[in-house]
Amino acid sequence: YTTLFRSLTQQDVDNGGVSNTATATIDPPTGPPVVSKPSSATVPDSESPSIGLTKTVSPTAVTDAGQTVTYTYAIQNTGNVTLTNAAINETTFTGSGVQPVPSCPAAAASMLPGAIVDCTATYVATQHDVDAGTFTNTATASATSPVPSTVTSSPSSATVTAPEVGGVTVVKSA
Repeated sequence: YTTLFRSLTQQDVDNGGVSNTATATIDPPTGPPVVSKPSSATVPDSESPSIGLTKTVSPTAVTDAGQTVTYTYAIQNTGNVTLTNAAINETTFTGSGVQPVPSCPAAAASMLPGAIVDCTATYVATQHDVDAGTFTNTATASATSPVPSTVTSSPSSATVTAPEVGGVTVVKSA
């Protein structure tokens, strides 16, 4: 008999496993070859879609209105199947200006297991943000798995502080 082996590919995992059908043929000493009925086997592979998000901000502190901060959203495919159409979903934003709009590169369209894609957004601090002393931005990442279903990360947050600087000094003289 002949046995052929091959390694599973990422496409096999994305498809949920590998199926194989075979027949056996015997050449008797006399007469035509005898062929068995087909026999099939499936090697399932458990699809485990998962996505993670780490959000950072730079700088982490502002001192004046008009300063720009840049958010970086590192999306990681933490599962074992290819994810498609990864995107950032802003969930909570405590700044008083226009909420940041994340932009992701083309690589977010198809992410192999272990792949990391960095998306970015900017925000311009307002006087209200500086007066409040802090503002926070929270988001999740989501993507489509081959099942198909949508997978969503746990929330990730980044906080910018606005420490008090300066002040007024009164000197009284007689």
